[in-house]
Amino acid sequence: MKLEFQCMHCAEERHQRLTEAGKPISVPLQELVEKQILVSIVDDNVYHFQCKKGHDNIVYLNNPKFEILYESGINALLDGYYAESVLTMTAALERVYEFFIEIMSYKNELDPGLYAKVFKLVSRQSERQLGAFYFLYANFLKKHPPKFDLVEFRNKVIHKGVIPNLEDTEKYARHIFDLIKTIYVDAVEYCGTDLFKRYMDIKIQKSAPKLKELHGKYKSYRASTTIHTMLCHMIVLDQYKKIEFDSAIQGSKAWKEKRDNPLMYYAKIFQEVNKDRNKGNIDDGDQIE
Repeated sequence: MKLEFQCMHCAEERHQRLTEAGKPISVPLQELVEKQILVSIVDDNVYHFQCKKGHDNIVYLNNPKFEILYESGINALLDGYYAESVLTMTAALERVYEFFIEIMSYKNELDPGLYAKVFKLVSRQSERQLGAFYFLYANFLKKHPPKFDLVEFRNKVIHKGVIPNLEDTEKYARHIFDLIKTIYVDAVEYCGTDLFKRYMDIKIQKSAPKLKELHGKYKSYRASTTIHTMLCHMIVLDQYKKIEFDSAIQGSKAWKEKRDNPLMYYAKIFQEVNKDRNKGNIDDGDQIE
């Protein structure tokens, strides 16, 4: 999966054009298409890319790793790469376990530096991480942790090379979706949004040296952004609880269509706008941006 970004320099230029015009301006279809910049996922959430005009951009992606991994798994599912989908969504589940362990450690006032040293002792052993998750969950929340029920299916795909079909992969995706949603909601409800923000700040601080290095090299803007995912942490918690797999995956399909074929995507929008304009629902001064 590739992520979609936009050039901050070009966005500023468009805003300036709009300001100088003093009124809504039309945006050519080709310009809408060229705004889209697709970038391969990186591990540290720090992105450097250039637009077609040669502008350098430096962006920190706020989404937790489990969000990006799950979204990548969903995209593999939609593309028909079922084994790859299972592998990536399994990684997403393991990373939400890590998220829970880390944020609960901060809730208990563990120093981030000490946490990093201790987690390094189990960083290559997923079963030990799972054990830590189970006991932290029971100790803090006083209830049984959510159970992963598709171990046999996962092991057949990952360890025995079994190629899954669409039905089984979608069932797996739903199960992982429910687990991530439950774990995230329970963690944030228990710890509070302020501690979650601190968790996010710690992640940004870890990337600060690289962001500073890139800024010094390219003399470009530094910005942070969040992309839309099926389980996006930017959604208000009360609404997050109501997210359902079937409706959420439709959103991912739409975003994937936009990334894969932006010309077709925007052409459809223009068709709908023209229909509404012909019906008198849209003024001629309205614009697409």
